Amino acid sequence: MKVNARTCWLVLSLTLVTAVTPVRDLAAEDSNRNVQPPVRSPIQRTINDVELTLGGMLSGQVVDSAGQPVVGQAIVSQQSDREAVGTRTDHEGRFRLRGLRAGICRIETGDQVVACRLWSPSTGPPVAVKELLLTAGQTVERGQRPIADLLTGPVLIGLIIAAAVAIPIAIHNSQKDAS
Repeated sequence: MKVNARTCWLVLSLTLVTAVTPVRDLAAEDSNRNVQPPVRSPIQRTINDVELTLGGMLSGQVVDSAGQPVVGQAIVSQQSDREAVGTRTDHEGRFRLRGLRAGICRIETGDQVVACRLWSPSTGPPVAVKELLLTAGQTVERGQRPIADLLTGPVLIGLIIAAAVAIPIAIHNSQKDAS
C-alpha cells in the first residue's frame, strides 16, 4: 500500500486536532443550542454591591481557598476622588475600612483587586451585602496560558501518538524515494 505525503499530513493533522480538542466538545449535541445561560450567582459578579454602616464603614473578612481566615493581610480601599484607606486583617481575618462614602470603590488585598459599589446605609439593593467576603489567592486569569500547560495530559499523549504514526510513515516514504 502506497502512502503519500498528503495522507501523512492528513493523519498528523487529525491526530493533533483530536488531541487538542477536549472530548466533551467533540461529543457535544445540538440539543445544547437552546439551553439558557446559567444564572450568575453573587460570587461571580464583577462588581460587588456592599452596604456601608453608619459612619461610612465597610467591614468584611479575608479567607483562603480552604475557608480559613487570613491573618495580617493588608487591605487598601481607593475611591476616585479620595485618599486611599488601608488596614490589616485581625486574628479572624476580619477588617474594617472607615471613612468611605457611597460610590464605586477598589478594594486591593494581596494580588487581588475587587470592584465594589458602595451604598449608604439602608439604601442598597436587595443583593447588597453587609460584609464583604474576599478569598485570598483567588485570581482570574485572562489571556494565554503558558505553553507548558498545553503539553500535559491528553495533549502530550496526542502528540506522542501523532509522532508515532507520522515518523514511521515519513521514514517509509523517504526510503522509497531514495531507491
